[in-house]
Amino acid sequence: MKIASLMIALSLTTAGFTADMTYTGYLTDKICGAAGASKMDGSSETNAPQEHTVACQIACAKGGYGVMLQEGSTYKFVPFDAKGSAMATNLLKTTKKTKGPIVMVTGTQKDGVIQVASMMEH
Repeated sequence: MKIASLMIALSLTTAGFTADMTYTGYLTDKICGAAGASKMDGSSETNAPQEHTVACQIACAKGGYGVMLQEGSTYKFVPFDAKGSAMATNLLKTTKKTKGPIVMVTGTQKDGVIQVASMMEH
């Protein structure tokens, strides 16, 4: 009986468990990141996200933010939740960079969106 109770408790614990992961990539706005390119500054988010300007990212803030993660020789956009987008807005207001800020984001990815717990410029 005790073993069965322990097994049920363990299965309930692991079923709801999601571990935070750390993602490192280029911060970008959702409008340009999802499109793979910026119309404002002409940068290719898919091939050269380091060229995407902070000015463009601030101008496109209403769409939210995410991160360009490297996959082989190209990059893939993964959006942030509302909390992560708010953190990105604050980071962009204080960064000294004019292009392609790199961020380290800790959070859980759920349904293709990073639920951000923390973010810092790398």
